[in-house]
Amino acid sequence: MVQQSLGMALRRTILRTLKIMMQGNFEQDDVFHTAQDWSERIIEGWVQDLVGPDIFISDGWSERIQLCTAECFCLLRIDEIFDIVCDFPDSHPAVAELQRVLERTKMHSQLGDALRDSLVRRLNHPGANTSQIIGTFSFLVAKYDIVW
Repeated sequence: MVQQSLGMALRRTILRTLKIMMQGNFEQDDVFHTAQDWSERIIEGWVQDLVGPDIFISDGWSERIQLCTAECFCLLRIDEIFDIVCDFPDSHPAVAELQRVLERTKMHSQLGDALRDSLVRRLNHPGANTSQIIGTFSFLVAKYDIVW
């Protein structure tokens, strides 16, 4: 019971901190690496102090925290995917990094759903530069094998 509550609290903390750390930051390389470093230094150290080194290792807390960090990173980038597409090619570092992290989290279907929903929602109104956005979107889908 304590593990589940601790896991949920850690997830909220990681998500909130990563949101502050990376929101709108599409042009910088190694944002995920910075997030992982923070997670290893702060979160893993805190959890190890809380549960003890033996339980930390035996219950696989390090792997759990690393996966949680990767999933939170993907969720935040997926929420920003329309802006990332609109900013391409300037947002290429964010796209490449998301592609690498998706290999670990396997959240491809969530990305595809978010792309589809955001295209429908944002392009069905006057003033949208539809042809440019669809052209960029098609390029990204072909280049990064995004299936939706």
